Amino acid sequence: MAASRRTKLLTLLAVMLSYLKARDFVLQRAEVVGRRIGPRWLGMVAWHILNLYSRIAGVRNISEISDNPDKLDPSKRYLIVWHPHGFIAWSALFIASRMAVLGHPHGR
Repeated sequence: MAASRRTKLLTLLAVMLSYLKARDFVLQRAEVVGRRIGPRWLGMVAWHILNLYSRIAGVRNISEISDNPDKLDPSKRYLIVWHPHGFIAWSALFIASRMAVLGHPHGR
């Protein structure tokens, strides 16, 4: 019985390591080539769900300039500042991830 359990655990470990190696290979190659991983619609669905959760929690994307970052002049440079204390990670994932999905501002 112990040998069977050990075999199952070793098999699981081998599968996990294989998955992590394959994922690492795909991500590194995509980073070098500069192409997207996965379909754009999947990223937009994830953004809509995360953004909805943020809005329910009372967090939204606003700016002193505009609440629509698409209205910013692309020929100018902007400094984007987020409030500290954990909001840096929240805004990047839950609010601004749409920009990454759409490739804003560089289009890739």
